[in-house]
Amino acid sequence: MPGSLSGPNYKHQSGQQPLNVSLAECRLGMIWKDNLQALWLFKTAVVSHETTECGLRPGLVSRCPNCWEAETGEFPWMVSMHLSFSHFCAGSILNEQWILTSARCANFIKSSEALALVQVGLIDLQDPTQAQTVGIHRALPYLGPKGPLGPGLIFLKQPLHFQPLVLPTCLEESLEQEKNIQLYDCWLPSWSLMRGSPGILQKRHLNILQASTCAQFWPKLNEFTFCVEAKKAMGEAGCKGDLGAPLVCHIQQKDTWVQVGILSHFDEHCTKPYVFSQVSPFIFWIQGVTWLSHAPWSQQGLITTSASISLSVSPARNASVLTSTTASIRPHFISLPQPQILADRISLRYTMPWQAMIISCGSQICSGSIISSSWVLTAAHCVRNMNPEDTIAILGLRHPGAPLRVVKVTTILLHERFRLVSGAARNDLALVLLQEGQNSIQMLAPLGHLKNLNSSECWLSGPRILKPGETDENPEILQMQVMGASSCAYLYPDIGSSIVCFITQAKGYDTNMEPVSPGSAVMCRPISGNGKWRQIGFTSLKSLATIVSPHFSWILSTLAKAGHPLNQDRMPWIEKPKSSGFLKYPSTLLLSSVIIIEAQMFL
Repeated sequence: MPGSLSGPNYKHQSGQQPLNVSLAECRLGMIWKDNLQALWLFKTAVVSHETTECGLRPGLVSRCPNCWEAETGEFPWMVSMHLSFSHFCAGSILNEQWILTSARCANFIKSSEALALVQVGLIDLQDPTQAQTVGIHRALPYLGPKGPLGPGLIFLKQPLHFQPLVLPTCLEESLEQEKNIQLYDCWLPSWSLMRGSPGILQKRHLNILQASTCAQFWPKLNEFTFCVEAKKAMGEAGCKGDLGAPLVCHIQQKDTWVQVGILSHFDEHCTKPYVFSQVSPFIFWIQGVTWLSHAPWSQQGLITTSASISLSVSPARNASVLTSTTASIRPHFISLPQPQILADRISLRYTMPWQAMIISCGSQICSGSIISSSWVLTAAHCVRNMNPEDTIAILGLRHPGAPLRVVKVTTILLHERFRLVSGAARNDLALVLLQEGQNSIQMLAPLGHLKNLNSSECWLSGPRILKPGETDENPEILQMQVMGASSCAYLYPDIGSSIVCFITQAKGYDTNMEPVSPGSAVMCRPISGNGKWRQIGFTSLKSLATIVSPHFSWILSTLAKAGHPLNQDRMPWIEKPKSSGFLKYPSTLLLSSVIIIEAQMFL
């Protein structure tokens, strides 16, 4: 399933073809950079969510289409934003939990979300009895090189209840769509267009065909804006507007309305034109921010697909070959003009052969431990928002002589009592079911327990997401020291008994950083007696680790209930694990010798 890649950023450093995987929400690309000895993970395409549920006006009974006051139901996507109970900006409804406005409006309330709220479904601001009022959880302005520009997004505390007077707007997705938009039938609704104070929602007809050059009037504007001539309305002395208000145009063929701009500047005296931020250049940013909810222009949920995807990677002529079998129903992808990077560098230098990477179309990359041919154990907080249809597991990261394999995820089971409490995660366990049993898997996680962690030597093991300028040449950053129970309980009083605190011991490094991906292995052995290395847990939030031995019974019972029980003959969860040359280490070896295997990467 090779993708159509172009541009210098897609070139593989070693000449190999990049790996492309089609998921429910995106197409992922991944290549191995020989010069950096790291993986590069990125998106090459996103799913187009076609819908007919946006841009409709079922509550409109038009009595005066040419009046300057808006009629009930004429702009059901219109939003009034309040700060300290005063209207200050407008916006439009994307879906039940997201509001689109200008970057300036979002930035203005960024530090005052607790004092801000939105009202929808109303015409008269002085009579909000019929309106839905919802608090603002977070304001996210788009930040350019010189500050906020273009759009801003508002995430609501509670979802909106859609009805004929409260519905989402459609967004202009591309310049191609502009051909179907009647640009002469465009309207700007606002509460402060003509009158001195906000009251009844007003509307102004604008003809985009008469767009003027912004630079002549607004020389400091960016290239993502366009201007529309501002003419005085009959009987009015000025040209006002609500920042963040949508400019909507009619698609006559479908009888729907599409938002093509966001009001960002205006001149009250009408000597300068209205300035609108374009919508289409920011579609992928909007989708990237709101993807966990669902597509911003879709009323209900994600488009699902019944495609059954089986993916594998095998070495052939020093290149990765992807084979797949898909059903006839496939999502419709929109290719990105440039790759959207999820991770610029993923180091596998300190990864064990029994570990896997769990990846979805979001920005989170999780690590996990293979405990059977069908199951991977990982941290619940890391995978809790992942959709199995949109998730893959990458196996064979450091397994010598075996190819890297990409396997579809079918089920994600969180611990029933998983909770986020006071900055920590209790019962932070999840089990990930792979699409088909990997019979070739020979190395399983040596889960176990130690009686006294304070007298043990412990290291972290797993993939590392490297930040710009960061290297993985110092293995000491992965050496950890378990904190005393009293100190840990003081920092996290509601932490629970199966979680421990740790600090990294490398000098000159920030101990609060996450040296490995969530769900990475905590490997320990007794300092005395030349004991064997065991995985006693995995990394949780911050500098916390979940100990697995108290959860052995939960793992066994959960997998049995799921219909894929573990083969106990192959479980290395015992005091005397099966003989394995990889598990026998001289006591003098440091982590760099313990877990670095010279294995050929087949990417």
